Amino acid sequence: MRTGLSACRVRLDIAEMTIGHVKSGIIAVYDHHSFDAERQAAWEAWHARLSRIVAGQDPDAAQANNVVRLGDAK
Repeated sequence: MRTGLSACRVRLDIAEMTIGHVKSGIIAVYDHHSFDAERQAAWEAWHARLSRIVAGQDPDAAQANNVVRLGDAK
């Protein structure tokens, strides 16, 4: 999911908060903003990307020509 958030162009700090990582150091002490709107936008971007992947419309999937479905592997 973290790589997917980067593919959705979500800012690094927002992506880290979205997956549950906490702020550390001086940022944790002084920055108490929740970034709720930004995290909501990240979730919506991830939902849209995941929906495209499930529908077989992910542009990155075309590059992954070495993937074999488990039921087909033999």
